[in-house]
Amino acid sequence: LMSTELAQQLSFDHLIHWVTDIDQVAELYRAAGLPVHDALTMPGFRNAAWGIDLIHYVELATVDDWEAVRTSLYAAALAALRPAVESLGGRSGGLTFAVHVPDAGQMAEQLRAKGHKVAETRVRFEQHDVSFTEVFVLDGPPWWPFFICFDPPRDVLAAKRAEAQAEAAASGTS
Repeated sequence: LMSTELAQQLSFDHLIHWVTDIDQVAELYRAAGLPVHDALTMPGFRNAAWGIDLIHYVELATVDDWEAVRTSLYAAALAALRPAVESLGGRSGGLTFAVHVPDAGQMAEQLRAKGHKVAETRVRFEQHDVSFTEVFVLDGPPWWPFFICFDPPRDVLAAKRAEAQAEAAASGTS
C-alpha cells in the first residue's frame, strides 16, 4: 500500500470525456447549461473544459490525427492514453480520470516499488508560467486513473482563476 501520508493527500482532479466530435459534444454540454470553454488546440489534438469549480473539471478531448500528435506537448501523455482511447472502439465516452497528488515523482516511485510500469510526463506552458506532471500506470487496465500535480500548486492556480473571474465579472466580460 502507499504511504498513509500520501494517501491522505490524494483528491479527484478531473475526468476525461473522450469525444469523436468535440464541437457537437461541447454544444450538447452548453445546451444542458454546462458552460464549456475551448482550451487547447495543437497539432492533431483539441480539448475543451467544463469547470465544475475552480479546481475540478471535465475535459472534453479528441485526437483527429495521431501522427501529428507525436510532435505536440501532449505526445507522451496521449501515447499513454491511446490504449484507453482504442478500447472505446471509435465511440465517445468516459476515458479515465486524474487524481491530484502533491508529488508526482513520489507517486511514480511508490507505484514502481509495487512492481508497476509507469510513464511520467511533464508539460510546461511558458507563456502562463505553469506546468503539470502526470504519472500513468502502463501495465494496468486502460481505464485506471492517472496521477497529476501542478507547479505552481493547484490552490495557487485556483486563486488565480478566481481573481480572473472576478475581474471579468467586474468588467462585464464574463
